[in-house]
Amino acid sequence: MLFRKFGGKNMTSNRLSETQKLAYKENGYLIGLPPVFNRSEVNKLNEGLSELSEFLLPGETHFHMNGWHSSSRWLYDICANPQILDYVEDLLGPDFYMWGTHFFSKKPGSKETVSWHQDAPYWPLNPHNSVTVWVAFTDVDEQNGAMQVISGTHREGLIKHRSSEDSTNVLGLELENSGKKQQSLWYSGPVKFRSMTMP
Repeated sequence: MLFRKFGGKNMTSNRLSETQKLAYKENGYLIGLPPVFNRSEVNKLNEGLSELSEFLLPGETHFHMNGWHSSSRWLYDICANPQILDYVEDLLGPDFYMWGTHFFSKKPGSKETVSWHQDAPYWPLNPHNSVTVWVAFTDVDEQNGAMQVISGTHREGLIKHRSSEDSTNVLGLELENSGKKQQSLWYSGPVKFRSMTMP
């Protein structure tokens, strides 16, 4: 779905500063943005997710909700939130295409993991000039599986991956070498990533 914002017209008053754009370019991710959804809206998001989950087949999980924005107006409207679109426009320009959505859900006590990876090897895009918008439906912290990133890895281009032999890994690939300094994102607001930053 192509989001075209004619004439570069601002849809909201929340735009990225030059400092934020520079931080994104340097680090490969951006946090600390104002919340897109208030607490009441987040509650409604979780209700909507519960309703959408009813379409899962037996044995499927939220992880199987891949690309459902094309058939779910509820999910499409989340992605088309004007504040989200303004943030993306500030990073990519006024013409951009939303081609994918994916849910990663960790239930309490789950042994499932998401290995160190770059998004780009999974995506049929070339060049890899894309933005991932991560929106948490619950507060995240160190105890409940906060996302982690390795800052600056987008500047290294595509990094070699290998098939994962870890049965708990929900992804098919993992990095051959991830022994770099990482940073936890204990943050429940919107987060932006480059496709070659390692979360």
